Amino acid sequence: DTTLQSNIDAEAAARVAADDVLTAKLDKARTESAAAGVTAATVVDSVNALNVGAVKWMVRAVGTGVDAGKTVAFEVFALNDSNGTTVTDADYTVYAKLRLGGTIAGLDVTVEIETGNMVLKVASTNGVNVKAVREIIEA
Repeated sequence: DTTLQSNIDAEAAARVAADDVLTAKLDKARTESAAAGVTAATVVDSVNALNVGAVKWMVRAVGTGVDAGKTVAFEVFALNDSNGTTVTDADYTVYAKLRLGGTIAGLDVTVEIETGNMVLKVASTNGVNVKAVREIIEA
């Protein structure tokens, strides 16, 4: 029957469109980034803060140079004051900190608002290679 086939085709097209929307949301919600040889405060990841209410980063830092053989993993949870039009402030906490091989000298993590973006920065004394995975909660 032509009507039945037409309904089936419409349903299939709607499901494909819905899958595309969900895939785009998942791609946006979880991303990976990296920075190598970090000493001075370096942006490891950045996300448009107007569209994001909160962010969680899972971070792994591997020491280089005199800190070679030292690895630290931790999570950073951050919140901002976005109202959809402006954003001026962020608060964050670093938790679930794990260490192998000792402490990485001067390892420091901050979250700041810079030109409308929520920015994860890492610094260290002797250098680290950093990888971060970001998950977001939309505003």
